[in-house]
Amino acid sequence: MIAKKGYKVLVIEEHKEIGKPVECTGLVSWRIKNFVTDLPRSIIVNKINVAKIFSHDKSCLTITSEKPMFVINREEFDKFLARKATENGASIMLSTKFLKFKRCNKHVKVETNKGEFEAKILVGADGSNSRVARLAKLEQPTNTLYALQTKVKGEFDKNSVELWFGKNLTPDFFGWVVPENESIARAGIASKERVKNKFYKFLKSRFGKVRKPEVSGTIRYGLIKSSVSNNLLLVGDAACQVKPFSGGGIVYGLIGSLYAGIACVKALRSDDFSEDFLKKAYEEEWKKELRWPIMKGLFLSGLVHGMPDWFLDIMISFGDVIKPIFSFIDVDFL
Repeated sequence: MIAKKGYKVLVIEEHKEIGKPVECTGLVSWRIKNFVTDLPRSIIVNKINVAKIFSHDKSCLTITSEKPMFVINREEFDKFLARKATENGASIMLSTKFLKFKRCNKHVKVETNKGEFEAKILVGADGSNSRVARLAKLEQPTNTLYALQTKVKGEFDKNSVELWFGKNLTPDFFGWVVPENESIARAGIASKERVKNKFYKFLKSRFGKVRKPEVSGTIRYGLIKSSVSNNLLLVGDAACQVKPFSGGGIVYGLIGSLYAGIACVKALRSDDFSEDFLKKAYEEEWKKELRWPIMKGLFLSGLVHGMPDWFLDIMISFGDVIKPIFSFIDVDFL
């Protein structure tokens, strides 16, 4: 958006290839097509309409949704967005690590392992452990989960995602099985601690065998106090634009990036890069849309993961009674 308006945009990417390493399950709601209207069909690996929720005793509640979830190829999705950015005039530097920045009058000097660059706005889209946030003294929420995932072979219902709950499995989150097709699925788990032990235990319990993790990542969630400073804003995982209950960040990140793009263009046109301006143009706007969903997600996460296993067992046993409730739940905004 910013480059398309005629402004110079430089994307600094520390890795040597866009989209690698993958740090995401790649399960996203139908809303992705609202934000990326020209999303290639080849990026969508599978479409899912059913969620199977398992408790610790393997009781199951099956929920069907009219609106699908998509399993996407996250690497190719990132590459697609990068191509769109360059086609609109942005430049991308690979193998370029952000080191630090300093403010000079109305601009910032950004230091990398490949030299210094000047900019009027620095956008920190550098993930859950954002170095930009740390150096800017923008405090991120402390809620942190560590996730591991691998691909497994077996026999799967390609239309169903599995969510496995239980204190003995992971007291902080859940295990998941997301099918790519009838024979391959992405299986993983997240937890606040000892995630590798829980990962292997989950694979052994669900599949009777273990595999080394192929994907790892950190999920940081909660409502950030401030995502802006003079000449600077955070977006995506760096701004904790993440769903607290599921850990998903694609849709919230797209929402945040939309508001960030609009705010940057306004700031460049106004030649005002102050914290007050960016707060009004960016932070207040994205929080109007995401503050309440994030707070609801925090409440739901605390409620579900705080209840004892036996209570979840009872809820699942009354599946026919509680199923109608789920028809009112929006997977993105709850």
